[in-house]
Amino acid sequence: MRDDIEGAPAQRELLETILAILESGQQIPNYQALAKLLGKSQSRIPESIKKLRDKGYIRFAETATGKVRTGSIIATGKAWEWRARSLAADSPTVTTTVLEQTQTRDVPAYRAVGAGNPQYGDDAGDPEYLSLPAEKVSRADVFVAEVQGDSMAGDDLRTGDHVIVDPHARWNDGDMVVVADEDALMVKRLWHEGNSILLESSNPENAPIILESGREHLGGQVIQGKVIGVVLWHVKPGRRNHRPQAGT
Repeated sequence: MRDDIEGAPAQRELLETILAILESGQQIPNYQALAKLLGKSQSRIPESIKKLRDKGYIRFAETATGKVRTGSIIATGKAWEWRARSLAADSPTVTTTVLEQTQTRDVPAYRAVGAGNPQYGDDAGDPEYLSLPAEKVSRADVFVAEVQGDSMAGDDLRTGDHVIVDPHARWNDGDMVVVADEDALMVKRLWHEGNSILLESSNPENAPIILESGREHLGGQVIQGKVIGVVLWHVKPGRRNHRPQAGT
């Protein structure tokens, strides 16, 4: 089968570079850095990137003015299959397994959620984007926020982790929610206590916030949405299970 970039060496070389960068765990750099890696003119890069998108090899987010956010570029299953075929052609004896990729959606990610002292939205700037499984984040206004602080350490949330927030999901007692307090955002567990709402940290050193009945919006605290998922960027060290020795 003939690849639709076989006769486009500039696109093929750019795709090879993009896949190599992504495979190393890095984000795609700006046009200037890409041009330097390729030894090409920077002016040719945007056109080649959009042609790769149109042919189904990559996906990316764009700014309001239609400029490519190079840091959001991800490769599709078609791109990885193309690379596998290229490797197989170069090394016929090597067997390559290609995993099917799920459909993803780019969700805005903010650095504005405190899990201790509130972090203010004014410090967040423009959002970056995080690609998540489309079936998990089907609603258009779902957003992601980076955690700051340790008040939710009991839930294993640490600074640098992300919470995925759905503004329309129904919340019940014990659910984790994101709460706006004036200009700040916080992550808390929500409980009903009589006619009041209790916003509680999972770190016992942090005092709870009580929203009295009828004053949920008057005190400055507004529930922004329910946390429907978390992305943990830290991994705990493993502990080996104790197994009795044979004959004991």
